[in-house]
Amino acid sequence: MHILHVLHQYFPDHAGGTEHYVRALAQAQQRAGHKVAIFFRESGEGRSLDRESEEGIRLYRATNGLFTPARRFSSTLGDGFLAHSLIQIAAKGQPDVIHIHHLMGLPVNAVTALNPSVPLV
Repeated sequence: MHILHVLHQYFPDHAGGTEHYVRALAQAQQRAGHKVAIFFRESGEGRSLDRESEEGIRLYRATNGLFTPARRFSSTLGDGFLAHSLIQIAAKGQPDVIHIHHLMGLPVNAVTALNPSVPLV
């Protein structure tokens, strides 16, 4: 099974409960033989979508400017680059399920634009 996890932020810049939970869950799923990817937003200058691997888990870091409280709020209401990045990763990776953990700072409208035949958790 191919699983895509979606959350608002991730290691190494953020190490809260959600990040630890997603990492542990993704590692357990990967050890069980599943193909696992994690999509998250990262604070930083400029705009980019970086791909890397961590212990066999694909990481997608989407950057569209520095986090500020106002920017995080407005991005949740809509951000074309972040929405396009998530939709692109989901379309290209063709996950069997998308597990949404936390959307703060990620555009909610991207979720509604995902393939409706893919289950969301």
